[in-house]
Amino acid sequence: MSKINNAISNGQIQRHFYKYKPLNEYAEEMLTTGLVYFNKAEEFNDPYELQIEDSGIYTKNDVINYFKNNSAEKMSDAAAIHLADDVCKQHPNIGEFLKKILEQTKKHSREKAGILCLAKSFENILMWAHYADSHRGFALEVDISVLEDRFFPLKVRYEKNIPHMEYLKDPNEFFINWALTKSTHWEYEEEYRMIIRDCSKQRKFLFPKQSFSKVYWGLNVDLKKRDEIIAKMKENGFPTEFYQEKLNQQSYQVIFEKI
Repeated sequence: MSKINNAISNGQIQRHFYKYKPLNEYAEEMLTTGLVYFNKAEEFNDPYELQIEDSGIYTKNDVINYFKNNSAEKMSDAAAIHLADDVCKQHPNIGEFLKKILEQTKKHSREKAGILCLAKSFENILMWAHYADSHRGFALEVDISVLEDRFFPLKVRYEKNIPHMEYLKDPNEFFINWALTKSTHWEYEEEYRMIIRDCSKQRKFLFPKQSFSKVYWGLNVDLKKRDEIIAKMKENGFPTEFYQEKLNQQSYQVIFEKI
């Protein structure tokens, strides 16, 4: 059993997630081909995102342990001590030196990483307003049970402050802290993320057609364009179900009927 399906079976994650989109040429390409775009860091709308700071106060022993535990090949104690001696001589303030290393790591990650942002629900009225072009777009339901494990969705954490970590002591935690922490202002999104660490050569990934299980069209969608896309998806073999939002005159809850 795949990691994704094992997590679904154990109740760790849900089977379906949702991508809210405006209805434009990029969205049409995604729906009719299955090519899903993973965003670059600079395309995010919040400049406070993808930040992390180093709060460590390090000793020479920390540097030695870092070289021993994180070198490509296992390093002997003597070799690690020798290398740490050289580094500490060149950089007496090891804390400031490590902060520079962290900045380089952040820059590298921002240039290479690809992130697909997904929501937990298709019924989030704020998401319809903010990410689906004021209900003129759609929400795509993605069935993750048919995806490769590299597309495992990870839950975003919402914090009041930018995350801090001791990078030298636990560099493996950097990427998760960096990519999965947002301000509490965004909690309403209930966001999950699929993260590809190196998208420098490829930013679009072909998802199986059966992963596009449903499309929920917004109340104000262009009906002619909607029907053109539905026809093209059926022609291209997508087994997708389609639903149209109706105006709810009883409560502030989005409602849909099957097309």
